[in-house]
Amino acid sequence: MAGRARWRRHPNREPMQLLPEIEAFLLCPTPDAWIDQALQHQDIMLIDHANCEKKAASTAMTLLFRYIEKADLQYNLSRLAREELRHFEQVAALMAKRGIAYRPVSAAFTPSACTSTYAAPSRTSWWTP
Repeated sequence: MAGRARWRRHPNREPMQLLPEIEAFLLCPTPDAWIDQALQHQDIMLIDHANCEKKAASTAMTLLFRYIEKADLQYNLSRLAREELRHFEQVAALMAKRGIAYRPVSAAFTPSACTSTYAAPSRTSWWTP
């Protein structure tokens, strides 16, 4: 796949070309069935994204307290925590704009669970195509 553009056709949408940087970063092509499910459950995608941003900020804060003797690391972790919280605020604003209420979502129903679900399909998950 490297070196050539990949196009997708979605109902009611123009073909999408992935940026070469994203294409190179991905270890394998994203299955169209996964993308279709993600598009059908954008509310859960955004809630999961917001949760991931908060977790990243929380991890940075935890490490900030754990490695107090490392000044350079302290500075970088502090900046990282702020950046991740800004990302959370951006996702939360997008959710508000779309009328999506922030609510608890079971880990079994999040896109993060999709990786293992898609590799070994489970008939109990909504995410399995």
